[in-house]
Amino acid sequence: MTWMAGIDIGGTNLKAGLVSDAGKVEEFLREPVERNVTGEAFARQLATLVERMTARRPLAGIGVGVPATLRAAEGKALLRGCNLPGLNEFRLGDRLRELTSRPVHVANDADMAMAGEARFGAARGVRNAVAITIGTGIGTGLWLDGKLWEGAHGSGAEFGLAHGPDVPQRKGGPRWVTLEAAASA
Repeated sequence: MTWMAGIDIGGTNLKAGLVSDAGKVEEFLREPVERNVTGEAFARQLATLVERMTARRPLAGIGVGVPATLRAAEGKALLRGCNLPGLNEFRLGDRLRELTSRPVHVANDADMAMAGEARFGAARGVRNAVAITIGTGIGTGLWLDGKLWEGAHGSGAEFGLAHGPDVPQRKGGPRWVTLEAAASA
């Protein structure tokens, strides 16, 4: 059986699962996220977590969902949107690959949630779907015409970053805020 490690980086917790090629979650771990962690320390934390889960199982690769837009060609988290400042411009995928000697794929967390639903969950077998993730932030993944939509620059659909008027409106007209700032946890 082939195993993959899936890691979801949230604003307050990091969740990791060991998943079979059939989509069965064999093991699940949760750890708090230190907001001011450096990229290097965070990569080492992830590598340790992966090793704890996979000590007795062959691991084919690691998928990491990051709460940020990414430079797709470079695999770097952009400054805008990342809730862990130490990861901004840090090559997390490259460093985790070095530490674990495993293939690593880093992508937007909502995009990865959408891809998981399309392969194993509620969106299996459909041509079009949307996944909206609500937590510390608001993320959006789009499944269009049977594939994940990544956008022109690899940043996908970030509906949480859309702007609208703040409610209630204040003197001097509306103050514009992101949907994420108005409605996330």
